[in-house]
Amino acid sequence: MVRIESKTLDEAYIEASKQLNCSITDLNVEVIQNPSNGIFGLFKKNAIIIVTAKKSINSVENDTVSVKENKVDTSTTITKVKETSPKEKIVHEQQIKKEFALKEKLEDKKSEEKSINTITEEPKKVDVHEEIVKNETIQKEFNNQQDIFDTFYSEKVKVSKNDILAEIKAGIDGMFKYSCFDVNEIKIEYFDENTIYVEIRGNDAALLIGKEGYRYKALSYMLFNWINSKYNLMLRLEIAEFLKNQEEMMSNFLTPFIEKVKKDGRGQTKSLDGVLVHIALTQLRGVFPNKYVSVRTNSDGEKFVIVNDFKSNGR
Repeated sequence: MVRIESKTLDEAYIEASKQLNCSITDLNVEVIQNPSNGIFGLFKKNAIIIVTAKKSINSVENDTVSVKENKVDTSTTITKVKETSPKEKIVHEQQIKKEFALKEKLEDKKSEEKSINTITEEPKKVDVHEEIVKNETIQKEFNNQQDIFDTFYSEKVKVSKNDILAEIKAGIDGMFKYSCFDVNEIKIEYFDENTIYVEIRGNDAALLIGKEGYRYKALSYMLFNWINSKYNLMLRLEIAEFLKNQEEMMSNFLTPFIEKVKKDGRGQTKSLDGVLVHIALTQLRGVFPNKYVSVRTNSDGEKFVIVNDFKSNGR
């Protein structure tokens, strides 16, 4: 029995057949773990199988014959197994097992003798001066390559907007290629100078939103961290007009709040969740460009938006 780990099941089967020296059709296979490519290279898994070789009665008899023929002291001949009573069959199987154990013992002894001969071989003499010169040459080559590497990464590489859009499109397409969602259209463009607009459409687009938008939040968080860290850009994600509907709802929700702020000069929204906080912040900053608009968090971890005058205004 052997344990094989490889990138694919096919490669694992081939490796198992090589190690057990038999055909793939003669393998008993137990799949411990199926391979998975993961997402963006994360959570990648290799295939893991446990394999044993099938042994038929005929192959066992042939192995027994070969073992007995290799013995120098034997003078007996091998007779074919005939269909006999169950008791005689059991005795015969026990005899086969003993002969297999003897064969394995002989092979182990040969391998031990081979390893002992390898160890006892005299090591080759090494020219110390030649080794020192060789190591110095390798070190110089390594230093030259390191200098080239450092120079390459110290230069700022400018990436065009079209190249950025193409890279983001390829990354998102690759992610949904291995998902169970039917998404047939992904639109990517610049919303403004610092924001990427991503729109996802398809038969299963609504399923990407999830209950109370939990899938939308997770996908938006993942894409934003990728795009912002790599390209230093913001993200505007639209799935099945979810963002549009949320903005319209928030606009209606903030109408009386805006009137209150205009009257009192300051205000604080109720606690908001997820993308609603960002939408409220954006809309209020657009309505009150000359006021201090920011997100705060209370002791319970709930977020809300406050609107107040700047300190420079005398308050």
